[in-house]
Amino acid sequence: MAPETTSSVLDVGCGPHCLPGAVGIDIRAFPGVQHVHNLNVGPWPVPANTFKRIRCQHVIEHVRELEVLVTEMHRVAADGAVIDFITPHYSSYASWGDYTHLHHFSRGSVPQLFEMVLAREIRSRKKRNSFFRIGN
Repeated sequence: MAPETTSSVLDVGCGPHCLPGAVGIDIRAFPGVQHVHNLNVGPWPVPANTFKRIRCQHVIEHVRELEVLVTEMHRVAADGAVIDFITPHYSSYASWGDYTHLHHFSRGSVPQLFEMVLAREIRSRKKRNSFFRIGN
């Protein structure tokens, strides 16, 4: 049975640096990780419509199955949730200098990815107003 979720923040792929008080999900059992799960496989073991903030810091570029990542983030996000992404810009050495980076992003490509994957669902649900903050 998965641990009960009491935080309104989900830290996706947090590794050993889970935000204090957040629910951490990662492929490895680091301290602070409540859910050990492969992000490429859905559904994630966290409840739907729960999190007001989702942090994905230096993770999206490592995830093979972007459609699963997008679908699951959307599923677990509460209406009006803020999703924070930090990923290297595709023009940066930080993007290309790490051979484990499977994808490379520009400032607008993450919201566009969500639009493409969730086109039908975004039009029909209140979550269409979710806000993406993208850092580099």
